[in-house]
Amino acid sequence: GNVGAELVLNQAVPLGKIKIPNDKEILITLSAQINLFTLNTATSKKPSDSYYGNIGATSAMAAVAVKVYAVPKGNGDTILCEPGEVTMSSRYVELRNQIGGNITYDDCVDVDGELDCKTKVADVELESSIGIAMDTTA
Repeated sequence: GNVGAELVLNQAVPLGKIKIPNDKEILITLSAQINLFTLNTATSKKPSDSYYGNIGATSAMAAVAVKVYAVPKGNGDTILCEPGEVTMSSRYVELRNQIGGNITYDDCVDVDGELDCKTKVADVELESSIGIAMDTTA
């Protein structure tokens, strides 16, 4: 299992009944259209006394896994069919964001009819945000 993963849907879907002659095997295949959607947003802030801000990071994972079970006649205990759990589609997304830079301005004072200008760094906090959304059909 995945650390921190959350099970969103656990659903059993009967696929139908198949009569199998004694001592025989059958091959079962499964196909499906799978849609995965993830949304990530990473935000970083830059304090006024630093050129670089913190690194904003986020990650997301989405996956669909299936298991096929056989139910013996008479509704006995279910039997997990080989090969067991199969991941049909999976995605992992990681996003990082860092802001850097300073806002500068010219501070000018009139000294005896002449402008005396000094470039200063603005005392502000900058914030940057970047997002990514992914949608996959497998």
